[in-house]
Amino acid sequence: MNWNKIGVFASLACAVHCALTPLLLVMAPLTGLMLFDHWVEIVMISFSIVIASYANVNSFINTHKNRKPLLWMVSGFLLIISVHIVHAHGPVSTVLSVLGALMVAWSLIYNQKLIKKTCSVHAA
Repeated sequence: MNWNKIGVFASLACAVHCALTPLLLVMAPLTGLMLFDHWVEIVMISFSIVIASYANVNSFINTHKNRKPLLWMVSGFLLIISVHIVHAHGPVSTVLSVLGALMVAWSLIYNQKLIKKTCSVHAA
C-alpha cells in the first residue's frame, strides 16, 4: 500500500473540499448535503494528519532522512488548524486552508521523489 499516494489523494480532496465549500454552501440546504458540516472537516483533517504523518515519518526514519517533507507537512497542517481554531470564514480562510492542504500534498509528493531517488542510488 502506497501511503504517499493515499495521503496526496486525501490532501487534494481536502483542498477541493475547502475550495468548493464557499461556492456550494448556499446550495447545501437545498440538496441536503452534509459535506459542509464541521465534523466532516474534522474527520477529513484527522484522516489526512494520520496518513500524511505515517507516510512522511516512516520514510524519514527508514529511507531518506530528509526533514523537508516533514517541515512542509507540519507547516501545512498548522495553517489548516489555525484557520479552524480562529473560526475564520470568507475568502482569506478558504485560500489559507487550500494552501495548507496543497502544502501537505506537496510534502507527500516530495517525499515520494526522495524515496525514488534514495532507492535508485542504492540500486546502482
